[in-house]
Amino acid sequence: VGENLVDYANNIEEFSQKYSNMCKKYDFNNETGFPMVQEYIDGIGVGYFALFYKGLCIDSYQHERIREAPPSGGVSVCAKTVDYDNLRKYGELLLSNLKWSGVAMVEFKKLKDDKLVLMEINPKFWGSLDLGIKAGANLPLSIINTLNAEDSDVFVYQTNYQKNLRFQWPLDGDIKYMFVSLPRFFSVLKDIVNPRVKSNLNFLNDPMPTIVQITSIIFNFFKGWFK
Repeated sequence: VGENLVDYANNIEEFSQKYSNMCKKYDFNNETGFPMVQEYIDGIGVGYFALFYKGLCIDSYQHERIREAPPSGGVSVCAKTVDYDNLRKYGELLLSNLKWSGVAMVEFKKLKDDKLVLMEINPKFWGSLDLGIKAGANLPLSIINTLNAEDSDVFVYQTNYQKNLRFQWPLDGDIKYMFVSLPRFFSVLKDIVNPRVKSNLNFLNDPMPTIVQITSIIFNFFKGWFK
């Protein structure tokens, strides 16, 4: 319902008012579910993305958020692949003890002292999936390989994915929020013109998704004029 419904409260009174207003505005109820409440953690968003089979890690990679939309906290619009020992350790520990089968995103906030604070576990594919595929961690393909294998043939084939691969999603909020500050403006612009920075825009090999996305943005823009 809506785009990136994220809000913040500084005290219990403000929280109560904002929560109530959000439920009324977007008609959250027992049937649709209610907004998720989390403690605000000041840190960098990092994620452990993996495919597990009966508690065994089949494939995984990690990324660190560079920019989010909205900038105060939201979805990734620019991220890079990383390889942190503690991120892998805690991600594997959680999913293996759950005897997990399937994909999962284990999201943490990395504090200034590099300690990790668990935010959530998403039991589904994530919006930044194409970063992993571009880096060489093709988890959808890993699922197919696992499903086509007999139980006795399933083995750990950890992908040696490309580290420090920078990836952006220009039309998913990166361009929209590039004007919030001068440093962010130049950061986004630099990534757009840098050939080493990859993105989900593909005009040459598969232009239709990009064309559809641009058409949708234009339609919603003019739709707002006639409300």
